[in-house]
Amino acid sequence: MSDSEFQHKSSRKDELESFFTEPTKDNLLQIFDADGEYGFLDFKRQWTKNEDSDDIDNSWYAKQILGFTNAGGGLIVVGVDEGDEDDDLEAVGVSEPLDDAEFRQKVDSYLPDEAISLYELETYRYNSEVRDERVRGKTFQIVAISGAGRRKPIVSAHESDSIDNGFIYTRRKSSTEVANHGEVQQMIADRVEGMNVELEDDFSQLRTLYDELDNATGSNMIDMLMKDLDSSSFLFSDSEHNGESYLDFIESVTSKKKKQIEMKLNVDSIE
Repeated sequence: MSDSEFQHKSSRKDELESFFTEPTKDNLLQIFDADGEYGFLDFKRQWTKNEDSDDIDNSWYAKQILGFTNAGGGLIVVGVDEGDEDDDLEAVGVSEPLDDAEFRQKVDSYLPDEAISLYELETYRYNSEVRDERVRGKTFQIVAISGAGRRKPIVSAHESDSIDNGFIYTRRKSSTEVANHGEVQQMIADRVEGMNVELEDDFSQLRTLYDELDNATGSNMIDMLMKDLDSSSFLFSDSEHNGESYLDFIESVTSKKKKQIEMKLNVDSIE
């Protein structure tokens, strides 16, 4: 591969990653000069339908969502034809846009509860006055899928023609496949690492709260000594904080943070 070809491919990937990072109506225009699919992007000319009917294959999309969540997230862009392998992407638009609520209702039936909050259906409509003729007057729909983080691996919840129950899916290059042993082990390792990072942040926040608790306790003692001079000095105004003292607030937040850490460590039920 020549230097110019390498730079071209790197530039295209940067544009796709920019859209993945911030999928907006304006950023969508950046992808149409790309040279094919990447692991975090999947392009569909129109919504995929069942083989024996004109109904949308909701279980197929549930499978893709599971694969993307376990692989760190991704986007399904509907209304884009990837054409031949060496051709640029073509903006064709969605002929029959789907309703978000109806789509979610059908797809969610194949997903476990922890996956339902990890995707959104976005609709981008371009009017006849848009300067870019490739998208002028067309509609595109994007399924934006977040990574599962410390919740992965996420397992399928139901079975249909396009998805099996109790399976772990992931993205492999530009397709969604059943995860192999090594991929599952990596998901578990990522989950543990993510949990460790979260716990480090939680403990750092708890240490800050303890420091602030010490400061507030000292200040509160002084305020109480001054109470006879100014009875409101150690209380927030009733209209803003319902009379709650700053010390009470810090104690409450500290207690909640401790409870959150206990739940993450699964020790909240241990006496």
